[in-house]
Amino acid sequence: LKPVPKDSIIFTSGDHSAFILTYLQNVEQIRKDVKLYDDEGSVFENIYGEDFLKISIGEHKQRLDRIQLELIKTSVKPVYFIIGSNIHNMAVTSVGGGASVNFKPDGLLYNISNSKTPNSYDIWNKYKIRNLNEALIEDDYLTEDLLSQIYFMMGECKYSMGKVKESENFYEKAAKIGRDVD
Repeated sequence: LKPVPKDSIIFTSGDHSAFILTYLQNVEQIRKDVKLYDDEGSVFENIYGEDFLKISIGEHKQRLDRIQLELIKTSVKPVYFIIGSNIHNMAVTSVGGGASVNFKPDGLLYNISNSKTPNSYDIWNKYKIRNLNEALIEDDYLTEDLLSQIYFMMGECKYSMGKVKESENFYEKAAKIGRDVD
């Protein structure tokens, strides 16, 4: 939540990210300005309809795509999504009227932007990673998951900046650490 601008929107999916974000907003009272939506409509506000959890898988996916893309298209607020969310898994090339949609890595999130300009900064230089002990990964699945995502997103950031060789090093580290992470 730290790097996103005020009043942003984040699409999330899965227990780990949804429950962590729920805890941060509801218990710690951190970043209550950020609007959160989950792919199931069951943790945060359900924007997909009351029958969303009762429809077929095909209808579920179509509605999810349609509503998320419409929100992206019409939002004046910055929109982000996490690895593994529906938006991350969608093959999106345009939203309405041929407007190109680009996904840019931004920390542990992707920022959805209509700009074709790649990121010119490296968020990982701003927010230093500390107190992550790679030796813990053998005993702690959640640390392994987080650490592999950090290295993967570091790779994504470097790749978006055209630093392919640096990105490959981070991707390899993510693959090594996240060998058991789905």
